[in-house]
Amino acid sequence: ITLAFPKGAENTLTISGTGAMYDYSESSTAPWMNYMDTAQSIVIEDGTTHIGNYAFWQFATVKNVSIPDTVKTIGALAFNGDNSLEDIAIGSGVTKIETRAFNHCFQLTNVYYNGSEEQWDTITIESNNDQLKNATIHYSDATVPAADGFASVGGEWVYYKDGAVDTQLNTVIDGTVNGENAWWKVTEGKADLGFTGLASNSAGWWYIEKGKVNFNFTGFA
Repeated sequence: ITLAFPKGAENTLTISGTGAMYDYSESSTAPWMNYMDTAQSIVIEDGTTHIGNYAFWQFATVKNVSIPDTVKTIGALAFNGDNSLEDIAIGSGVTKIETRAFNHCFQLTNVYYNGSEEQWDTITIESNNDQLKNATIHYSDATVPAADGFASVGGEWVYYKDGAVDTQLNTVIDGTVNGENAWWKVTEGKADLGFTGLASNSAGWWYIEKGKVNFNFTGFA
């Protein structure tokens, strides 16, 4: 597999290529380990089929990870010790998650799985992945929109891009939430319906009330 170093969004480590990633070890680490204290997001692009052992272990600052449908297996200790990790998007192609792949990921809260609950239940999840098992699993089922946009998943409104939840999206964007078309504050891919205050996108700053832009606001925030 050919692997690329960070590109695109700041503090995002993007891995691209085709085939299986190497299985690394504690003594023979991945070539991107010098980003372990700065990367906040990890994006593995379509084409990778296996995430190697120890590939992203002890990435202390990573908050979200995106794994595509092409990945079949997640190796042992792949994300072990990523204790700031909160959200993972996992593709429907995963069939096996090896021992300690998500061990000591104590902040892990949400798993956005690009498949049904029935598919998730067929995945072999080996020992010492308790934080993964105890996270809230959001199944896509038939809620994935045909085009980029919001969908209701597990009681939350999340933003899909190219068929997967865009957990890196932090902006103000238009779309339909709860049947209402408006501009919404999005935090790590989720409509932030509890947010009131100022937020920005490429067009400028906006006043948000309960997650939605208030175009009639004329006061000082």
